[in-house]
Amino acid sequence: MLLPSSFNRCALRFTLRNRMRQERRIPVFAAHQRLAFASQTPRLWSGGDFKYRKDDEVEYTEHHVKKWKSWMGSDYDKYREDELIAWRRPFDELSKGGLINVNSFMKIVKNKVGRTVPPKSLHTYAMKLWREWDEDQSNFIDFAEFIHNMKNFDTHVLKTALREESKAADTFETYKNPDSGQLDEDGMFEIMAANNFLVTTTTDAEEILAQVGDGKSLSRDQFLQWINED
Repeated sequence: MLLPSSFNRCALRFTLRNRMRQERRIPVFAAHQRLAFASQTPRLWSGGDFKYRKDDEVEYTEHHVKKWKSWMGSDYDKYREDELIAWRRPFDELSKGGLINVNSFMKIVKNKVGRTVPPKSLHTYAMKLWREWDEDQSNFIDFAEFIHNMKNFDTHVLKTALREESKAADTFETYKNPDSGQLDEDGMFEIMAANNFLVTTTTDAEEILAQVGDGKSLSRDQFLQWINED
């Protein structure tokens, strides 16, 4: 399936920004393989790791996206077709019959916080999250619940890491736009990808920018404010 030209432009922008920043020091917790989500097939979860299962991939179309949006509610109208499909890939990898059960959910939690939450506390921690994610108390997590809570969970993990490592200011300096001195959409997108967000989309990056800013960029003080909010 061909990616839209807007994704290609985003990939070019992402590559150029990376070249400009190649001499900059990236915080240790963020130093892992960067993924150009704009030009690659989204990563999928499989047994604790992410991998692309091309043979099993469903060829989603505009029809599928419209069907999802018809029951997901207006909060998801903001997502482009390609963005919702990007979210759907890891959901499919974890779900059975269009729903995620508690066993698959445990894989998410273990992968994300297994190194920071003590083993004896992990089950209790995960079950608390499960009750929050299962918003309709159906004992399953549907696609809408997955998107809403997964991006919030990734954001929480990022904020916690930045606070504990006292790296928020350094991260801002690393990813800010060198011309404006502000953290813009490209910079936020890179932070999300570099810190292993399950899915990174332009819409989600813009949503974060809008939480404490104008939706286009953040100043240093605004970024630090956002990091220290829960």
